[in-house]
Amino acid sequence: IHRLDGSTFTTEQAETYAEKTLDQAHVTGAEIAVINHGRLVWSAVFGLRRKDPRLAMDRDTTTWAASITKSVFATYVMTLVEHGEFSLDTPIAKLLDKPLDQYDAYKVSASDLVKDADWETVTPRMLLSHTSGLLNFAFMEPDKKMRLHSRPGAQFNYSGEGINLVQFAIEQRKHAPLDQLMQQALFTPLGMTRTGIIYRKDFEADVADRFDADEAFRSQTKRFPARAAGSMTTSADDLAKFAIA
Repeated sequence: IHRLDGSTFTTEQAETYAEKTLDQAHVTGAEIAVINHGRLVWSAVFGLRRKDPRLAMDRDTTTWAASITKSVFATYVMTLVEHGEFSLDTPIAKLLDKPLDQYDAYKVSASDLVKDADWETVTPRMLLSHTSGLLNFAFMEPDKKMRLHSRPGAQFNYSGEGINLVQFAIEQRKHAPLDQLMQQALFTPLGMTRTGIIYRKDFEADVADRFDADEAFRSQTKRFPARAAGSMTTSADDLAKFAIA
């Protein structure tokens, strides 16, 4: 394995280091893939994907990728931009057929947002780069409503809500759900057979449960519905295919 400083690391050293580090951090199970110069050079698994019954992690185990979803989704958006199918700089309000609060999904949460004159200037570019003025999620606001906390384009505020708004605009224009769109555009062509924006029945036999820092069970990984901000499940090998592509 070639490291960024030019030195090399054997796979045996990597495995020893990984085992020690994961044990110290109380990680129940892990998958690791290393890419050198556009090629997968090492892939390994450690620990358990499930404790009851005890099942070992393997290279086909699909795990919740959380916010890694954002970068994969953004790549999908940019393929649409490259093909002239989506504009980064047309305001979201103009990409929709009606005001945001007239859609059932945003009837309550966007009721105040659409009254803000600055909302008309918010673009997909701002939403993808977390500079729209929205905070992370509406449910984290005191009144559970979306609002702009800074002038659009002026300040960085990490926002999953903003990423999901880009998803919503694309689904409205494409008349198809995101899980189908990304399956067709990325996962199938790249051979990412262990990846999905939503949980799929064919993953059932090999999915990693969620555990906390004390290695106590938290929940099973079954993400619905598709959310560009963080619903993807995948494996390290599949993420390597994406990164290499």
